[in-house]
Amino acid sequence: MSQAGFTPIQLYYSTTAGLQPSASNMIVGELALNVTDKKLYARDNSGVFLLAQAGSVSLASNLAGGSTGSLPVQVAANTTSFLSPGTAGFVLQTNGPGVAPSWAPVVGFSGGTVTSVTGTGSANGLTLSGTVTGAGNITLGGAITGLSLTTQVSGTLPFANGGTNATTQQAAINALTGTQTSGHYLRSDGTNASMSALLGTDISGTVPVEHGGTNLASYTIGDILYASGSTTLSTLADIATGNVLLSGGVGAAPSYGKVTLSTHVNGVLPIANGGTGNTGQQGAINALAGAVTSGQYLRGNGTNVVMSALQASDITGTVSISNGGTGNTSQQGAINALAGAATSGYYLRGNGTNVVMSAIQAGDVPSAPQVVTTNFSILQSGGKLVFKYGATTIGSLDSSGNFIVIGNVTGNGTP
Repeated sequence: MSQAGFTPIQLYYSTTAGLQPSASNMIVGELALNVTDKKLYARDNSGVFLLAQAGSVSLASNLAGGSTGSLPVQVAANTTSFLSPGTAGFVLQTNGPGVAPSWAPVVGFSGGTVTSVTGTGSANGLTLSGTVTGAGNITLGGAITGLSLTTQVSGTLPFANGGTNATTQQAAINALTGTQTSGHYLRSDGTNASMSALLGTDISGTVPVEHGGTNLASYTIGDILYASGSTTLSTLADIATGNVLLSGGVGAAPSYGKVTLSTHVNGVLPIANGGTGNTGQQGAINALAGAVTSGQYLRGNGTNVVMSALQASDITGTVSISNGGTGNTSQQGAINALAGAATSGYYLRGNGTNVVMSAIQAGDVPSAPQVVTTNFSILQSGGKLVFKYGATTIGSLDSSGNFIVIGNVTGNGTP
């Protein structure tokens, strides 16, 4: 409320919180007030700037004095001065209550770039609160103590600054070891540690079975490894040439020995592999003999053994009677040997069981007897004696003495 008798002066104002007047609505030298924010604005040739705020003092951007990079500092009660720019990389350091701040190097940090340090604590007298961000290098004059890497530091430390450039254990190991190759290990070559295949010379002592070794330090040439127990390896010594490795059965050690055809071999060995292709004696001999023809024998022809008729020239020596021969090399000897005891006037006669030497029996003479010579024969036929020369009948004689001839009969001499 204005005093009685005085004319009130009212500034260009707004009651909207956060609203700042625009330069187009003001003239140079004009004042504007935001009564809600308690801020006083002014207009100059450059535009609108905050002139003052209730509870604090805001200096205009064109505050007289100072140089580029200097900071306004309260050096005494109601006295403001400028702090000249410090050395590059220095930070603004408090010097305690009642003392103006100053530029100073960061203690304990000699190089690198800190982009973000978050936390609350003390590092050699330097109090960190909130986030300190630097666009350049912050140099510390001494060691930083009391700084928590888990809560007060953010970002990933690169290789160049002694870090791993990774944020997980596996990624860090991979990054430090370099190119990964399956089956390679981190191995020192005397100068550097790098990923490399494990060499036999890198291992000392004897590798036990439980670690993938044999627990054996030496062998004899020809030895074969086998499991002699669930956690034990042993060697099977070699033996004489011609023996083979034989299974001892499930849960038993193997051994060397000869192959037993009756128990160690199954299946049928074909002819193409030196067998017969058969499991029976007769089938085997038939398969080897080839086409089987009755009355033929396996006979060598000078090149091959084939089925063939027996040749007379193939027989040497004398075949005994017990082997189906006569036991003699002459006709008469052969007949005598086969006939048995030779008795004068005896003939070979069948007795119904065997053929033996015997006298002619009355029953052996036929009822129609006949006499046969080389070309002529006389036989009884129809109550007559019939005379033949070969197969031709040349005459006949009946019971009355009548002689009938075919052709002329010429007498010559005495009958």
